[in-house]
Amino acid sequence: MRKDKEMKSDVKVSESMFRQIFDNMRQAFALHEIITDAGGKTIGFRLLGTNKTFEEVTGLNKSAVIDKTLDEIRISADRKDFVDFYERLLLKEEMVNKRIHYEPSGKYFNISLFFPLEGQIALLADDITDLVKREEEEKLMEKQIQHRQKMESVGELAAGIAHEINTPIQYVGDNLSFLKDSFADMMNLCRTAVKLHQSDRDGNDIRYDLARIGELTEAVDMEFLMEEVPQAIEQSTDGVKKVTKIVAAMRTFSHSGVAEDQTDIDINDAIDSTLTISRGRYKYVAEVQKDFGDIPLVAGYASDLNQAFLNLIVNAADAIREKGETKTGIITIRTANDQDHVVIEISDTGTGIPEEVQPKIFDPFFTTKGIGAGTGQGLSISYNMIVKKHNGSLTFKTERGRGSTFIIRLPI
Repeated sequence: MRKDKEMKSDVKVSESMFRQIFDNMRQAFALHEIITDAGGKTIGFRLLGTNKTFEEVTGLNKSAVIDKTLDEIRISADRKDFVDFYERLLLKEEMVNKRIHYEPSGKYFNISLFFPLEGQIALLADDITDLVKREEEEKLMEKQIQHRQKMESVGELAAGIAHEINTPIQYVGDNLSFLKDSFADMMNLCRTAVKLHQSDRDGNDIRYDLARIGELTEAVDMEFLMEEVPQAIEQSTDGVKKVTKIVAAMRTFSHSGVAEDQTDIDINDAIDSTLTISRGRYKYVAEVQKDFGDIPLVAGYASDLNQAFLNLIVNAADAIREKGETKTGIITIRTANDQDHVVIEISDTGTGIPEEVQPKIFDPFFTTKGIGAGTGQGLSISYNMIVKKHNGSLTFKTERGRGSTFIIRLPI
């Protein structure tokens, strides 16, 4: 009898210790019974027990919810979504997890459901509010870094773009000055011709006007004007077209990245636009060869992909420049359709990537360039934009002294 009393006492102590540990758990805990009908079909879930943390988190008093079903318990959450979560556990027959925002407290929880015993479901809720805040801060910081890098890119490209626009604008201006002077000379000739026609019609002596036309024709050099004026007009038209192309490329490149909605993107056009505005960064060191395939449109964020292409093109030009050869290098850009992906390859004949730094090539702030020559953000941002934001992949092949190829795969 004494042993039985001691055993019962020990059990009570153990139960008390377990209850103390259970109630002081950092995670909220709730145990549910699976309610079934006569045919064994699940028709609901009844709450069997909770710990103190569950009461603190939900604001629900244990005595008011024990033996109640989910439908009877007034929780400030989407009840259907919650019940669907329980039913997903029954379908999978293994632990399921879900992140929720509990509005009454403003906190975020990671909810786990599992089977502790047959016919029961246990809920474990871990407060992840601090983790979510850190993630949001990291996302905000990442956006700020991307925006800053884009502004830096625009700043670096500005001088090249200004030069690219200035050259055609300059010869358009020169041609317009030439056409203005030529037009004045030709108008003098036309006025004299009109006067000659009027004099002849009136029966006046036209010898002076004929002589004057001959002098003016010789003075303005009509043969020269007939040859040069059409060329000046054609050159000016070409210049305006080049400026229009550059402006259109700038508009495409700076396409608003604020909107979160994806659009259908013509990858070939996007690369062409990026090449146009970045020409000042590569034209003195490399020739660009394009091998564009017949590829479908890709759903994505145009501004981000344009930035990624720009980073890789500038990186290719820098690699060729660092090689220090007198002959012009080659940047080759290929696009192709590979089943359910569009593939973009950007190759250069630059220095190649040293083996010891290859594992770090996409790390933030890692750069092989000298101090002040690179931020170490270009490849890292390109990787995030392609892999994280577009569910694609960015890999590379390289050979020391012969160059590198960066391979982008974007899902269709």
